[in-house]
Amino acid sequence: IQEILRYTGPAFQPGLYTILNTASGNDIKVPRQTAFSAATATAEGAVFTVSNPTGESFTLKAQKVGVLLKTSREIIEDSGIDLVSYIARQAGEAVGYKVNDLLAVGTGTVVPNGIFVAPALGVTGGTAVSGAFTADNLIDLLHSVDSAVAARPATALQMNRAALGAVRKLKDGDGRYLFEYGAAGEPRILGERIVENPFAPAVALEAKSVIYGDMSSYHVRQVGGIEVARSDDFAFDTDEVVWRVSMRVWGDLGQSANVKHFIGNAA
Repeated sequence: IQEILRYTGPAFQPGLYTILNTASGNDIKVPRQTAFSAATATAEGAVFTVSNPTGESFTLKAQKVGVLLKTSREIIEDSGIDLVSYIARQAGEAVGYKVNDLLAVGTGTVVPNGIFVAPALGVTGGTAVSGAFTADNLIDLLHSVDSAVAARPATALQMNRAALGAVRKLKDGDGRYLFEYGAAGEPRILGERIVENPFAPAVALEAKSVIYGDMSSYHVRQVGGIEVARSDDFAFDTDEVVWRVSMRVWGDLGQSANVKHFIGNAA
């Protein structure tokens, strides 16, 4: 099930988000810096200026996501296939799809604050183009984050597959495609890695369809592991076996300035 979770979306891709695994589901206060110390040029014998960093905290909660699957005892005993493995795959996909959906576009109130919801504005698209982006829009988005953020190893663009298809069609003034593959085979444009997220918003008016920045600034909190439970008694009257698969997760962006979004213009 854990392996399948990695294929349903980017939430558990190694080296992308910051994953925090905790034993209990109590709220976690995660500190984040809001202002840095600033040095000043100081004359000989003069008093140094005090400049302390400031900070605040954001809360990582724990949202339960799960699914029940029922099957008759006859199918389990008489089937010629490995039914239990099939059910495990179904459960992994069901839970994985929902978790990735919440971590992408969750509203952040009683569910995770999705990575396409949390970032600050980077670029607004042009008018009369149905929310579509141009190569210049992507360049502006790349330069909407600080240079120190752009240099981090987890920095990337993120979008859904349809938006990635639009990226692949972008050309320069000589008709050459801007899209390319990196040394590791990952999709890239303008020298930046692209992470495909099937749960990202579609390109549309007022849609935050593309984000860019340090993806490790997004914190995914998982409580323990994946719980898999089987009951032969829950559906005793119908002689069915019931599996329950669940996990508890949350997500939020640590530094809003570290990831920016492109949004389609409203007009």
